[in-house]
Amino acid sequence: MPQEPASRHSRGIATVTAGVVVLSFDALLIRLAAAGAWEVIFWRGALITLSLLLFLAVRGDTGAIRRFARFGRAGLHVALLQGAGSALFVLAVAHTSVANTVVLIATAPLFAAIASHFFLGERIAGRTWAACLAVLAGVTLVFGGALTPGQTLGNLCALLAAATLGGNLTLLRRHHDMPRIPLVAASGLV
Repeated sequence: MPQEPASRHSRGIATVTAGVVVLSFDALLIRLAAAGAWEVIFWRGALITLSLLLFLAVRGDTGAIRRFARFGRAGLHVALLQGAGSALFVLAVAHTSVANTVVLIATAPLFAAIASHFFLGERIAGRTWAACLAVLAGVTLVFGGALTPGQTLGNLCALLAAATLGGNLTLLRRHHDMPRIPLVAASGLV
């Protein structure tokens, strides 16, 4: 029996809330890890892939991987962007402040709007352009306050992570029926 819309909405809100609570510790755990950034990137990706494949096996959803594979090049692009963004996030946290990283990651909607304009042919509203200018001013402030080479590298990694996230959101809008769990599992391999 299909779920009613209100029930699906409540389940979606609960899932998003749980995800935010769990991910809010992400940067702290990266900082607390007694390992270099590349080791964290490797183990993070490997464990994401293994845990999600185990989840699919326990759930008995072997068809999800086949459905994801049918997306071919689009699935590969989404997994590459997701994996690169995850690696860039770890590098950003390792090389700049968590505050700078989070502020710069928050520019992802700007990149999604621009990517949607160029790749999906969507028109960007005037208020969105105004928001883009405000975001650009914020990014300028963040970079202006971090003139040391290490922080600049971290800020660039965070900005690139935001760009990959924006591009990924645009691709996922185009391919909204792509199964997400195999996608994230494949991104861990990246």
